[in-house]
Amino acid sequence: MFFVFGTLPVTDLPPAIADLSRSKGLSWSQIEQLLGALRKEKPDLTIGALQVFLHIARRVGAQERPYIKSVAEGVGMQYSSTARLCDLLSDGVGSSVGLGWIAKIEDRNSRAKYLTLTNAGAYMLASVLESTAAGDPDEDFD
Repeated sequence: MFFVFGTLPVTDLPPAIADLSRSKGLSWSQIEQLLGALRKEKPDLTIGALQVFLHIARRVGAQERPYIKSVAEGVGMQYSSTARLCDLLSDGVGSSVGLGWIAKIEDRNSRAKYLTLTNAGAYMLASVLESTAAGDPDEDFD
C-alpha cells in the first residue's frame, strides 16, 4: 500500500521518473506491471486519469511546466475532461477527496496554473517504476 505523506510539490525527482522522461517509453511488461500496481492501489482509477498522470510526470521529469491546456492537447482529450481528471489527481472536487498525486501551482507570468508532481505522486510512481525495472525485459514500446 502507498502512503500519502505529502501533497507538496516535489523538489527532487526520483531517478526512476527522470529515467522515464528520457526513455522512448515503457516495455510491454512494464506497462502491464504499472497498470496492475496502480489498479491494486486505486481500483477505480480510469485509463484517462492514468494517461493524464503519466503525461504530467514525464513532462515534469523533463523539466517542463505542463498546463491543463497542453496536457489536454497532448493526450487528445477535451479541456474540460482533462481539468476534471487533474482535479481528481490533485485536491479533488467538491466533497470528493483527490489523490494528491499532482499539484496546481500559480504561474507568476500568467493567470494559468501549471501542474507538477507532489511528493506522494512521485513516491508512488517511482516505487512502481522501480518494481517494474526488476521484471522481465522485453522490447521497448515506441
